[in-house]
Amino acid sequence: MKSINQDYKIKMKDLKSDDNITRGDFKEKMKKLQDDRKSETQAVLSVEQQNKIKESKEIKKEEIKNKRKDRGEKIKSELNLTDDQQTILKTNRKAMHTEIKPVKDNVALTKEEKREKRKTLKEKQKETMKTVLTPDQVQKLKDRKKPGK
Repeated sequence: MKSINQDYKIKMKDLKSDDNITRGDFKEKMKKLQDDRKSETQAVLSVEQQNKIKESKEIKKEEIKNKRKDRGEKIKSELNLTDDQQTILKTNRKAMHTEIKPVKDNVALTKEEKREKRKTLKEKQKETMKTVLTPDQVQKLKDRKKPGK
């Protein structure tokens, strides 16, 4: 297992350091490396061990899902968001992700250009958020982001 993991780490490091690769190719090659690692690991593990790993992954997935839900509820409670506000903010967040994806996938842009475009889109989202939230909610959100909170 140790040699499988070390080999995987080396290959991933090489893949991450390749600046001449498109995002799509990177994802495809990363998926291949992950699949190769999984099949090599499966060959080493017993059926019982494989089942334990599968079970722990499912538990972890459920924990992450619950944390996201709890975080959303906590923010809703802390800011006293209405259901309409929460729906609008969620829609805006999804729209931003939809706008950012083509930027990330655009091989014609440099890393710096991509960073700037993402920054611009995030600023646009913040401004939109300010139109949805009350001034008090905006202040609570700012206070929440301060160190030590």
